[in-house]
Amino acid sequence: MGGSHFHPGPTEIIPYKLALKFISNPIPVLTDIVNKYGDISHFKFGPTLHVYLVNSPYHIEHPADFGLTYFSIKICDY
Repeated sequence: MGGSHFHPGPTEIIPYKLALKFISNPIPVLTDIVNKYGDISHFKFGPTLHVYLVNSPYHIEHPADFGLTYFSIKICDY
C-alpha cells in the first residue's frame, strides 16, 4: 500500500467528479474500480467521505484481515 494507509483506488483532482459519475451510472463505475484495483479499493466522494469498495465475501466477513477494525456495511442491490 505504499506510504498511504489506504488501499489503492481511483483519485480525482476535481472534487466530486467520481461521485457525479457514480450518481449517473453506478454499475459501470463500480465495475471499473474492481477491474482496475481488485477486490478491495479505497476512494473518496468529495474531500471527506472515505469509501471502501469490498468485492469479496471473505473480506466482508473478515475486515481485520485488511486493516479495518470497524466499518459499516452498505449492500448495493441494483
